[in-house]
Amino acid sequence: DMSFPLEMPELTYAGAASAPVEVSKLSNGVTAVSMDTNSPVVKVGVFCGAGAKVETAETRGLTHVLKNAWFGTTTRRTIVGGYREPAQCGVDMNVLSSRDMFGVVADCTRDTSDLILDHMCQNFICPEFFEHELSAAKKESLNQSHLALTNADVFLVEEAHRMAYRNKGLGNSIFLHERDAANVSRDSALQFVGENMRDSNNIIVMGIGMDMELVGNLADEYLWSLQGGSIAPPESKYHGSQERHIETGGNLVKVLYLVEGAPIGTRDALLFNLLKYISGGSATSPVKYGGQNSKLAAACKDHLRHPFQAHSLNISYADGGLFGCSLTGHYSEIEHLVKNCSSVMRDLSNGVSDDDLQAAKNKLKHAVILEQDNLSSLLESSAAESLAVGSHSSASQICGAIDAITAEDVAGAAKKVTTTTPIMVSIGNGDNMPMLRDLK
Repeated sequence: DMSFPLEMPELTYAGAASAPVEVSKLSNGVTAVSMDTNSPVVKVGVFCGAGAKVETAETRGLTHVLKNAWFGTTTRRTIVGGYREPAQCGVDMNVLSSRDMFGVVADCTRDTSDLILDHMCQNFICPEFFEHELSAAKKESLNQSHLALTNADVFLVEEAHRMAYRNKGLGNSIFLHERDAANVSRDSALQFVGENMRDSNNIIVMGIGMDMELVGNLADEYLWSLQGGSIAPPESKYHGSQERHIETGGNLVKVLYLVEGAPIGTRDALLFNLLKYISGGSATSPVKYGGQNSKLAAACKDHLRHPFQAHSLNISYADGGLFGCSLTGHYSEIEHLVKNCSSVMRDLSNGVSDDDLQAAKNKLKHAVILEQDNLSSLLESSAAESLAVGSHSSASQICGAIDAITAEDVAGAAKKVTTTTPIMVSIGNGDNMPMLRDLK
């Protein structure tokens, strides 16, 4: 008899997932976060909660320009020195900009972390933003905008945010547009940084591979002059019942069907992530052909003759989010595709099976654990969570929270999807594109 029982060992979360995370509030209000992985190579970042959502009508597109002008001249270093010194140390520095966060990250060694953090903090404390440097940054930003917005997927996401939040807060574009370029000047850049990026209560210094003592000492040394600000960030209010089609002809149509999502760091954010995997998975799933068996695909594949694409979408920010599905199909079948997929999203409130829920939990935990191996993604997501809720959850804590979710919890979150008025934006051949009123 060759049969014998197989004993499966208990799963543990190794690597960065098991590294202790420490969070400390410094005397001036700056938050220091460390994750000591005992590695000689570290990743350090300085983040502030001032992305595109804090822009006004007079400063739209400014964070995009600042992203390209950030390593310019300061009162202590020229632009040449700002690039040369990190390069001599073999350091890779980058600027990150989103709708609700702006930050600078660097890969370096423990020995050079002092010098690099000094460079990173100088641009928050004493930038110059000379006109010739801003002019070059504006040209680069406009080129990036034109190139990015030729991508239909990027264009739809931008348009969906604009419609859902009506050009305010999260509705602001992350790109610089031609109509706003004339408003970008040295004075507006200096004023924007002074008002939005020097509030110590909204600044986080994070180091992966560094202990708290080192991170705290460096942050205290280079950001000691920052003080707490008094300007509250604008609130983003979701507005549903919006729809728009951009006619471009051709044979394909791309559609976003979305409702209001959940903020970062909340229990609802976990529930919406589970709903994403239950309904349609992710466009970047590591499982080959895994999306073909999703609920969205199953609802359409027997009724459509042409190839199509359907996956769920969940985007979370500090004060809101968007949840729904992204669809691409032939214009002659787009009505069936949209109607079937929107029906799947509404039917989630009827409940999910235990097998579907457990499979979604496994996929979400898999994604959480995989992120621990991508230090860039880990640094960015940890900073976003810390800025949003003032704390950081380890992978073990997140996986524990996922395991505790019940089918009733998921059904409750799904009911919010059905009761929220949706938005829909599409681009392509709209001859057979349905209206929102046709999807009830």
